[in-house]
Amino acid sequence: MLGTTTWLGIVLIAILLTSLPVYFYSKGYGNNKVSFLLSNRNLLPIITGISLGMAWANSPALFIASGQAYNVGLVGWFWFVIGNILTLAVFGLAAQKVAKSMPEGYTMAGYLKTTHGTYIHRCYVFCSLIASLLVMCIGLVAICTLISITSEISKFLASLIIVTIAATLSFKSGFRATVLVELVKFSIAVLGFGTILYLLSTTPAIQSLTAGLAGMKGNGADLFGTETAWTVFATFGIIVFLGQMSAPWVDNNYMQRGFAYGGDKKKMFWSYILGALVFGVFPLATGLIGFYGVSNAVTIPSGQGQYAIVHIIDQLVGNSATVAFCIIALISSIAIVDDQLNNFADLVKNDIIDSYKIEEKKSLMYTRIAALGFAALGITIINIPFVNLLYVLLLGNIIRTAMGLTTVGLIFKPKAFDGKITGIVLVLSLILTGAAFNYITIYGLKEYTLPLTMISFLGTPLLALILSKIKS
Repeated sequence: MLGTTTWLGIVLIAILLTSLPVYFYSKGYGNNKVSFLLSNRNLLPIITGISLGMAWANSPALFIASGQAYNVGLVGWFWFVIGNILTLAVFGLAAQKVAKSMPEGYTMAGYLKTTHGTYIHRCYVFCSLIASLLVMCIGLVAICTLISITSEISKFLASLIIVTIAATLSFKSGFRATVLVELVKFSIAVLGFGTILYLLSTTPAIQSLTAGLAGMKGNGADLFGTETAWTVFATFGIIVFLGQMSAPWVDNNYMQRGFAYGGDKKKMFWSYILGALVFGVFPLATGLIGFYGVSNAVTIPSGQGQYAIVHIIDQLVGNSATVAFCIIALISSIAIVDDQLNNFADLVKNDIIDSYKIEEKKSLMYTRIAALGFAALGITIINIPFVNLLYVLLLGNIIRTAMGLTTVGLIFKPKAFDGKITGIVLVLSLILTGAAFNYITIYGLKEYTLPLTMISFLGTPLLALILSKIKS
């Protein structure tokens, strides 16, 4: 479809679009802890909002949203989008509370250390690092698979290229570089998607998207009340919805931006609202493109259903638009990998390395080295043969359900939870939930997905609460 030479050109464009702003606007950052991890806590409210939205606009917003719209229809797209948009706004209340009570903080784990002690702090750091690794893998597997199916570049080589670009951005300047790349990502996405949708809606030969709301299977137009609607909800929708609603509570990224916020802390909630709206650009645009694909009978090669959007754009708009989309996808994935490298650095530097009282310059060096090891682990995981986009998305979401509601309780009802007991329950729940999901996936036992999700989401905080009360 594109070829190796075209992809190399796309990579060069992405490097120019990301490296130049980082070079000119991040000088002087990255030399100390607060600069490297939080951009000197100087993010303006509107910049914070865009950064939040783009940190949340991971590869699923590009590929899963369009894939669900094309393959399943409106019901699949709806369950992906609704939780995604609501969750940042809801979490904004907690972020504002935490940032106001701990204005010099760095991580959610650090906040829990002040409220519940050192034991839960260690457990929460472990859980947060697992969640961060999975988010990075989602971003990597999506773009690397896209590159490999549209060129002769292997998935492994593609992953090395993406990680190398991301590492060069944040290695020196840290979080400042991340925010700048996210601003570029938003600008490119608005321009690119706006142009593609304009061409789709104004070309006479292209049929209206409304005829495609039922999806390729032809039975996905109803959100509720049908067998298809229930099946999609039970095997996909509930995991994704609860996983998304849990994600900001357990992914330190979104609290990191709260600590980096440079405006009035009493109004910080509005930046999270803005972030939710900014994020909506991605799944809204890609979902509409998916519906256009159905209404115009675009055919997708076998096994590439989650990458339907690329084939739709190529067949309906043309090669130039496909290249434009791939630039968006590449920059988006670079931003996500860079984002998680900084998230990892925030957790490791503040919550692990600093406990050893190492001189700051040396500790920052150790942090950067550890981040490279983290990236290498991500590359290893996504190149395991059975790891694909939908698998790692659902695994990441179901693991986050084990932490989400429990974190809500720890923040808003701190006296109800014993720190040591809750820490143990969180780690065990995360491990057992992940193991159970893999068992269900391997043996095709999809009917157990819904019970596992509900047990993970509700059972974890309930067990921690009961055991905490017994101890007291």
